[in-house]
Amino acid sequence: MRIRALRFYGPGDLRAEEIDLPPLGPGEVVVAVDACGVCGSDLHFLDGTARTGHVPITLGHEIAGRIARSEVPAWTAGEAVVVAAGVVCGSCVACRTDREMICERLAMTGIDFDGGLADQVVVPGSALVARPAELSAETAATAVDAGATAFHAITCRAQTQSGDSVLIIGAGGLGSYAIQIARAHGAAPVIVADRDPAALDRARELHADETILVEPGGSIGRAVKLLTGGGVDAAVEFVGRASTLDAAVKSLRPGGVAVAVGVDPE
Repeated sequence: MRIRALRFYGPGDLRAEEIDLPPLGPGEVVVAVDACGVCGSDLHFLDGTARTGHVPITLGHEIAGRIARSEVPAWTAGEAVVVAAGVVCGSCVACRTDREMICERLAMTGIDFDGGLADQVVVPGSALVARPAELSAETAATAVDAGATAFHAITCRAQTQSGDSVLIIGAGGLGSYAIQIARAHGAAPVIVADRDPAALDRARELHADETILVEPGGSIGRAVKLLTGGGVDAAVEFVGRASTLDAAVKSLRPGGVAVAVGVDPE
């Protein structure tokens, strides 16, 4: 079967092509793609600051769609689903101890095998999650990666509770989700730091309690400690730079938790 796909051949080289859909193997399904998000990682592939497992490859790891064909009894044609960004082995030490995202054999959709910037995509049935009928494909697609990553950082790693003070560094896609998730947990205050005034405007629209404009020579840690009288319970860093991770640690109260999420070549 021939499908249309957006194929990545290297930095700056993205081509719309017709390709053969891979044959369906045991435990696999074909998902007809309704929506696929464009992640910051995809932009890093295009500008050459990050690499895929191989080229050419179909990018896209934020996928929402419907089952077109299935070799898995648990999934039938027509069901609305999302596709997990990471496919794990389920048997290594990390998987057995609830740390699947550091699976020893982790494979990433659209990075290690063909992804969702296509009409259809073949994925393991184990990577699927049912999509509620009331959730649009567009919303569900970005929730798969940006939303799930922020949820994992705020809920599982920072273990945010009602009344905890939280600093979020970087108010892009993941940071925007993190603001809302921290608020949903009852965190207060939720403080957001970013160098982009427009990002801070968005943070305030999402009900951040305080915002910090990061300027040359300024100190996020000092600003946070002045706002809180000693530091935050959790600082979650979504940028991926040494300077912002350092700022996250320096923003903590004694015993606080810093969570590193951002990915950058540095």
